[in-house]
Amino acid sequence: MSYRKLFPFVIGGLFVLALSFIPSSNQRGPGDELAKHFNQPMLDLEGERQDEGKAELSVNVSLPQLEFNLLLQMNEAFMVANPRIKVNVVNELPVEKAYQAWEASSALGSGADVMLLDNSLVRLFAIRGYLKPTDGLLAGDVLTNQLPSVIDALKWNGYLWGVPHMINPYIWFWNDHATESLLSLSKIENWDEWELLTNNVQHDSDLETAVLDQTKDEQWLLAINPTDVKQLIVFMYQFQANSDRNLLHVDEWQETELQQLQWLQQQIELDQVMLTTDQHTVSQLLEDGKLLAAILPWSDYFTIAKQSTVRLVPDSRSIVFPWMNGTSYVIAAKTKYEKEAIQWIEQMTALSNQQAMMEQFHYLPTTLNGYNSGDDPAHNVPSAVKQRLLEKPAELFSMRADPLWRVKWQQWEEIWKDSATDAIEQISKIVTDKP
Repeated sequence: MSYRKLFPFVIGGLFVLALSFIPSSNQRGPGDELAKHFNQPMLDLEGERQDEGKAELSVNVSLPQLEFNLLLQMNEAFMVANPRIKVNVVNELPVEKAYQAWEASSALGSGADVMLLDNSLVRLFAIRGYLKPTDGLLAGDVLTNQLPSVIDALKWNGYLWGVPHMINPYIWFWNDHATESLLSLSKIENWDEWELLTNNVQHDSDLETAVLDQTKDEQWLLAINPTDVKQLIVFMYQFQANSDRNLLHVDEWQETELQQLQWLQQQIELDQVMLTTDQHTVSQLLEDGKLLAAILPWSDYFTIAKQSTVRLVPDSRSIVFPWMNGTSYVIAAKTKYEKEAIQWIEQMTALSNQQAMMEQFHYLPTTLNGYNSGDDPAHNVPSAVKQRLLEKPAELFSMRADPLWRVKWQQWEEIWKDSATDAIEQISKIVTDKP
């Protein structure tokens, strides 16, 4: 399929996301080996022993197989240490169908006791009454140990509704060769400067040779997956990270966002944007000197950095919503085993288990002590990136509580599949007609 034919999905996907947010009215050993870490007697939230009767807990997740295998090992260790609690963990794929099924079963009160949700879904489930608050688990020092940039997305109506499991934020990365060849990259502060730079690279053969290897048949300014709306949000924020506007909401958009969409359309038509962020493709493009920048999840960057001789440089300005590519455990409102669910989640999200995920899958910790420990992979995070992850987000970057945002997303997606060619015109009308 030509890149031009993919463009409607780029603009349509971004517009769908924006409209959806408009407000309405390191692998561990076998279970027995891990169990030694979890052999404390089970206590309730006030420190009293629970009833020693049997409990059977159900957990729904949607994970790649290798991650699910690690979770099963951790779960086995938990059950060895807590023999009165049986935990049945079910992996449902694909992820979107799994979330839809869980939403339906939660509405009927027949869902699992614990679910692993995308962070963007936690408020939706909470607003609809499907969840129990998790303030009892995330209290005191445990709460202050959470990343402020993540925990904010799990709050609603004065309560916390989830416990962070992992984050794998999308970040804008520069090709280090290009950074050395074009020192002005570090000084690009806004969209106009980026547009001028890319125009100069495309039309100045000496500059293009310095930044990209012109002996190759193809050169690319940017690698981005247009079907992943998380990446499109990063794209829009890259050169306005100091913006005082929340671009998750279309009523915050201005002419700058329209310029970005127009630029993306033009570059796709000119075959200057690589419409993929597959780590193998990006790694090869970097090795061949064909790529200036890429939007990647942290785990892909980590893998590419280990395999490629070309160094990628993360730009921390693009990190505005670290929670946006992460998951959290939630507790169903109808569960009969709230205390057991809290105990299980507490163990699954313990620092030792977060370190195991980091070592195997290169995710980032969701707790502050995960970045303070000197013996785990978190020390490889550049200081500028770490600072953005640890700082408290401004109030204006909070998600609005709209229980229908996912329904709107699906409805608008269908509309844009039928009539995406006038996407920019319609977005322009929304921006210019707003009061």
